[in-house]
Amino acid sequence: MIHALRGRRLALLATMAVIVAVVPAIARSEPTAAGVARLGEAERQIEARFVARVAQAVGLQESEIRALLPQEARIADQGRRLVQAIGKHHRRLGPSEEAAVLEADRVRREELARSRR
Repeated sequence: MIHALRGRRLALLATMAVIVAVVPAIARSEPTAAGVARLGEAERQIEARFVARVAQAVGLQESEIRALLPQEARIADQGRRLVQAIGKHHRRLGPSEEAAVLEADRVRREELARSRR
């Protein structure tokens, strides 16, 4: 009888352990509408800060920077592409300006990664 009780307890504990491990994972995998909206707003703010940093670093208007951004969503190396576009459409950037644009892109990517966690 004692062995039967131990077996039931072990089975119950194993079932509870599976539930405790699985339920939070399931809850995290289904984003809510509010969560998606917050993520979208956070990404827009991150992108806006990126544009502002670049505009300040190179002395252009934010609207000019936005016009040079690639249309494809979330290009990983936007900084490098933006440096090339500014050089082509406005003027060649100096080393410190180019470094500032690349740093702004690095910060943008880190912020986007953090916002998606």
